[in-house]
Amino acid sequence: MLSIGRVLAQDPAFPPIAEKRQHAQEVEREARAKNDSLLLAEAYYLYGKLYAFAGDHVASKTAFLNSLRILEPRGDSYDLGRLYVRLCENSRQISQTRDEIRYAYRAKALFERIKSLKGQVLANATLAQVFERRYPYNPKSQRPDSAVIFLKTAERLNRQIEDSLGMADINLKLGELFLFRHDPRAITHLLEAQKWLHVKKNLRTRLNTQILLGRAYIDAGQPEKGLSEIQSAAQLYKTNGLNDHLLDVTMDRAMLDYYEHTNQWQSAHKRFGELYRKENLQFAAERDGVLARLQVEYETEKKENLLKIQQLELDISNRNHRQDRIVIGVVLFLFLVAGVLSVLFFQLFKKYQGLSLKNEHLVREQNHRAISNLQQISSLLNLQARQLSDIDARQAMEESQLRVQSMSLIQSRLFGSIDSPLIDLTEFIPALANGVLLAYGYAKIDTTYRFDPLHLSPEQTIPLGLILTELVTNACKYAFPGSIDPCLIIGCHRNANQIELTVSDNGPGLDFDSGPGNTATTITPTNSYGLEMIRMQVRQLRGNYYFAESKPGSGTLFTLNFTDSVA
Repeated sequence: MLSIGRVLAQDPAFPPIAEKRQHAQEVEREARAKNDSLLLAEAYYLYGKLYAFAGDHVASKTAFLNSLRILEPRGDSYDLGRLYVRLCENSRQISQTRDEIRYAYRAKALFERIKSLKGQVLANATLAQVFERRYPYNPKSQRPDSAVIFLKTAERLNRQIEDSLGMADINLKLGELFLFRHDPRAITHLLEAQKWLHVKKNLRTRLNTQILLGRAYIDAGQPEKGLSEIQSAAQLYKTNGLNDHLLDVTMDRAMLDYYEHTNQWQSAHKRFGELYRKENLQFAAERDGVLARLQVEYETEKKENLLKIQQLELDISNRNHRQDRIVIGVVLFLFLVAGVLSVLFFQLFKKYQGLSLKNEHLVREQNHRAISNLQQISSLLNLQARQLSDIDARQAMEESQLRVQSMSLIQSRLFGSIDSPLIDLTEFIPALANGVLLAYGYAKIDTTYRFDPLHLSPEQTIPLGLILTELVTNACKYAFPGSIDPCLIIGCHRNANQIELTVSDNGPGLDFDSGPGNTATTITPTNSYGLEMIRMQVRQLRGNYYFAESKPGSGTLFTLNFTDSVA
């Protein structure tokens, strides 16, 4: 008897993970070099498949959603429908039932609109899996057998495109469905799948079909016949030198069925324990390796950029010192020779005028470099956030990136004009809020701005901008996802020398009556960095604030009052 244990006892290296990651990185680099958004969407799609293969379904969904943000605005396409199917499968893995059904039906409707028979086959097969898992068929009920209906529809459509491999796949799915129901029709469909595989060969599908056929024979009370099929598949697997994690698991499950039906409980327990240990070790090693490499890359880039910033600051400082020495020398010289060189006053005036223009140019250049540095830091945070697999770490990075972007906008507004030291809030607030909304994918929501003509000093604009960034960020995170028609209202008014800022949304509202410092469902928790930042900035403004419901039972209203230092 062939020892299937020896075939599966190899330490799995799973080389496809490294190859898939390298391919995804190459596609991403090419997309960014060519500034090709469609190619970038494909790179995100490949990352999503890679994370799903490695078992990190949260990171997988994030990558798929990044691809979705690029493809959806471009309209219907086969790639968009394919992405909906992947999001359906991903939602099933993380138990998001509503998303699972919604994405499956979106894929079906899209493929019907573009008249893609291949896509319709894929969507119907996906819906069959959804209904079999969520609404299993009960012969005693009056409800139709939805899973079988969807698969039969897929089979009919597949015959129109004459895809023999597709016919094998549909019969494989029907066989797997009936095997799950302990229905002997599983054998018929799996044998039919084998027949189609003789027309167009596919080694992986052939092995999967043969293993499931073995399980079907075991389930039908023919364990020895089932064992023969499994042994044949194992021999073929070994002969071709395969190393496929999913096939390994499928063969192990088949052998566990055989041991169970033949009452070999000790062998079954041993096989299960060994498989569990190997899977945990392999995936832990893979994840640790990826995270370690990413951490090293991040630290290296951070040090290099820190050195660049320090060198830039040193160059600016040296240049300023040289200019200061020149100016001081010229002034002293002029005082000494003023009595005898009065004829040079006009020339000296011209010289001072030139120096003034030069200094103005230097101020503008320094401001430009400061903004560039903030943008570079934002880009680094964005790169790190995209590479992190931990959702909390990624969210923290993205929030930090928004704060840096806000500082960059404030910097550009502060020094955008040398002639005016005050900031026009009617331009500043919409630009800042729209930047946060765009970052979270809510650029098209209903946003209302209500302003009096207001100008603030830089000292008050900076804390006000940071407060507004935190409020809009929290609305995007907690209020908008639960709202059918999200909206945001931002107002800023003057009453004598008092300025009042209000920010309200139509989200789920507060858990209870919330005064200063209390928590609510639409704000950051009390001990969070975001709310602590709001408190610090309010103290800097020497103002006061409170949270309340924007409408009875729903919505959140934030109100801030402080004294205008310009008035």
